[in-house]
Amino acid sequence: MSGDGLFATNLSHYEKLYADPFERRSFEVRSKTQIFKSLQSQQKEVLNGKRVLDIGFGSGDIILAVSKQWADCYGVEIAKTATASLKKRCPSFHIFEARAASLPFKSDFFDIIVCSHVLEHETSEAAAIREMIRVLKPGGTIFLGVPAVAVGETELHARLYDPASIQNLADTFHLEILRSHAYGSRPFQIIYYAISAIAARASTHNTTVRFSKQNVVRYGVIRRLYHSLVVPVLLFLYRLDAIIPISKRKPIEIWVILRKALS
Repeated sequence: MSGDGLFATNLSHYEKLYADPFERRSFEVRSKTQIFKSLQSQQKEVLNGKRVLDIGFGSGDIILAVSKQWADCYGVEIAKTATASLKKRCPSFHIFEARAASLPFKSDFFDIIVCSHVLEHETSEAAAIREMIRVLKPGGTIFLGVPAVAVGETELHARLYDPASIQNLADTFHLEILRSHAYGSRPFQIIYYAISAIAARASTHNTTVRFSKQNVVRYGVIRRLYHSLVVPVLLFLYRLDAIIPISKRKPIEIWVILRKALS
């Protein structure tokens, strides 16, 4: 698929996704926020007073978590639905409609960048990484999350990742890997996909449903039960899965903390 075609496919998908009033409570959103908080805690990264950029903030949960730690919050997204929603909810945030490969900021501006499940959607991985490095201060860190090979190819992805490709990326752009962690062992994947299949009728992520008051009422009860009862169980299992000694040879996702050189 061409670069323009890939972008158009992703834009259409995510405009629809973020129009879903239940998306913020999904496992996908909450697990990313959970992982970021865990890695930040392990790294002992203090955010107070720092400029933090969330690339592809989506439903906004990570940037909201960052704001509670007194950081100066910036975010970019391609979906107008997401940018409009976050601007309305958090008018003090600096929110822009932009792509990872073309960031509207001056060089050496941010202390920390969060890029969660965005890089795989960019046609030019190199352009996106160069832009992150450009706007990041020397010695600044990037919290990078990407899908692993076990996820399987989709029309939304330009590529998937494994430990070797992550190491190659770091070597190519002279970034130091401070931390690396794989998430989603094979046993967890079986549980997750089984539950997801059962809950598929309650999800509208892959349909063309236009949300109206009637639709929200129709799906509301089932979705609320799923997000309030099932998703917390999945999140607990994901946390447990991340710490027990289960093989991560074929994980769902890989997260790394990368540091830009001081000079």
